[in-house]
Amino acid sequence: MSGKNLTLMLVPHSNERARRITISKFVVRAFLLMILMFVVAFIYLSYRNITFTLDRIAYEKLVVDNQILVDEFSESRADIQADIKKVRETLQHLMEDDNRIRVIADLDPIADQIRMMGIGGPDYSQEDPNWSIRKEHGMDAIRNGLDALIVQAEFQKASFEEILDKMLKDREVWDCTPSIIPVKNPIITSGFGMRRHPLTGRITAHNGVDFAGPSGTPIYATADGVVSFEGRKSGFGLVIIIDHGYGYKTAYAHNSINLVAEGDVIKRGGLIARIGATGRTTGPHLHYEVHVNNVPNDPLKYIITDDMNSF
Repeated sequence: MSGKNLTLMLVPHSNERARRITISKFVVRAFLLMILMFVVAFIYLSYRNITFTLDRIAYEKLVVDNQILVDEFSESRADIQADIKKVRETLQHLMEDDNRIRVIADLDPIADQIRMMGIGGPDYSQEDPNWSIRKEHGMDAIRNGLDALIVQAEFQKASFEEILDKMLKDREVWDCTPSIIPVKNPIITSGFGMRRHPLTGRITAHNGVDFAGPSGTPIYATADGVVSFEGRKSGFGLVIIIDHGYGYKTAYAHNSINLVAEGDVIKRGGLIARIGATGRTTGPHLHYEVHVNNVPNDPLKYIITDDMNSF
């Protein structure tokens, strides 16, 4: 046998001659190497197939889980947007009340343009790798809405703190400043300013606000003060005038009955009369006036609650 070859003897069980096969060692090595490569390739492909299958299962699970999250977020998003809308409406009411209170506190009202200052800024959303997803699901709109509400709430908080400081310093003035509705469950039938008189038909100045109500409805003082007049006045029927000091006076007219007398000391919310139809009137109502330094002012500027029911 040559050193470079291998000899294989095939000996049959019959009487046939034995056969000799000579194979090069290089061929044997190449054959064994091919078998090894096949085994390695088989193992590698099997591993890749298993990992691909596992990855596909994991991906499909992620798709399902993601869809569940998207569905849940869509429901939550609607709830969040509804909550943002409610908070925005509440803040709007607070801002309106805030300006009324600022007037009463002798502070300048704040313009809407100033209240909106500080809202906005650069939009970096497109630099976010998840920008398209955020946009698709409305996440940026929610974030921007919340940011705006936070800014407005902080501004409102600062305004209320300013009002509180001013009112604490001017507590006595505040007690004597008309600031509540004089009747519960009011129905305004005529506002402050020029109007056509319901009896004469002529355009005249209306120096107060008319609140309609059944005869006998309680009328309450809108601030602390002293009754400076109780009696009848031409055209107004039974009238009560309260001097609150600091230039403030309020008048309550067309009453069915007056329950206080001149000189009585009155507290805000105290019962002073009942609605009636005395004087020149088309029906039972309260004619309510606010005078500041003897100048008629719109009484609605001195009412700090929207529903006008709470004292």
